[in-house]
Amino acid sequence: MNTPDPDFVFAHGDPSAPTAVFLTERAATSMDTLARAAYDRSGTEWGGSTFGRRWQDRGWLVVLIEDATDGVCSQASPVRVEIEPASWEHGEAQIADDSGRAAQRVSQRIGNWHSHPHMAAQPSVGIDLVSWSGYAMRPDFVAIIVNPYGGSGDRSCWARVNGVYKRLPCFTVADNASSRRMLEEYR
Repeated sequence: MNTPDPDFVFAHGDPSAPTAVFLTERAATSMDTLARAAYDRSGTEWGGSTFGRRWQDRGWLVVLIEDATDGVCSQASPVRVEIEPASWEHGEAQIADDSGRAAQRVSQRIGNWHSHPHMAAQPSVGIDLVSWSGYAMRPDFVAIIVNPYGGSGDRSCWARVNGVYKRLPCFTVADNASSRRMLEEYR
């Protein structure tokens, strides 16, 4: 019999924290591409911001990440990166520059993403968890870690649930009309 992973949360009873995260293929590909480019260029981790929508469904907070943008990063090294607050405005400008998508919707700030090249997509206890604590005032903040070299889907999504960061279910969905209709039905 399989036993559930205690770090993997679906129904957690904290209505202010996300319950599940959906990533569009575009956002997932953007994170992988930006992370690979930074690592290939300088051998470091990299990160940025994520944007999309949130909604309540039967008491659960669901998050859809539609865009993942390049960040304003400092202290980048093979095992660390600091995503600066200016990454929010930098990301919004990147989305606005793509006039076709910017005209279609207004995105909300969701969280940030960063890479762990050639390492597990798990938080570094002494670095990531401390960095994320700066977002404690945003209970709906979602952090994503990607390993762009780990194969398709080597990423994890994290949110603060009842005061502790927990791994959330993270699903990649096609970026097409059919997927949008399906997600809209949940709104």
